[in-house]
Amino acid sequence: MPFEERGQNFAPDEQKIEKILGGDAALLNDYAEELGKKWRGLSTSKIRSILDYVQRIKPETDLEAGKLELLRYKLAYLAGKEREKTPDLFPLRQVLDAAIKRVGNKGKEAQQRFINFRNFFEAIVAYHRFHHKE
Repeated sequence: MPFEERGQNFAPDEQKIEKILGGDAALLNDYAEELGKKWRGLSTSKIRSILDYVQRIKPETDLEAGKLELLRYKLAYLAGKEREKTPDLFPLRQVLDAAIKRVGNKGKEAQQRFINFRNFFEAIVAYHRFHHKE
């Protein structure tokens, strides 16, 4: 059954994402918990592999080299490949893609926005694990 027919219509809240990248830690926790609770179809191992990639990025050097931008196509590939088996990867990809587009790749501000992005993604994974024992 196609993804759209499962009632999985989802759009990331881009205003919340912007505030989170700007440093709103309370909103980061609230939105990450909302998302982590919602996506019960994700396996921890699948999202951990994506998180591991993000955690290896060094903001001081890798942002300008485009390593975070490369994650966008990797997420698209994984979400497309797993669309039928793991439909919740698609909305996770939408959230992460929306955030990645806003991080930037030069300067101290981009580095701080990346750190906030990484914290947000770590929080999504943590709340997902908390709410969904595998």
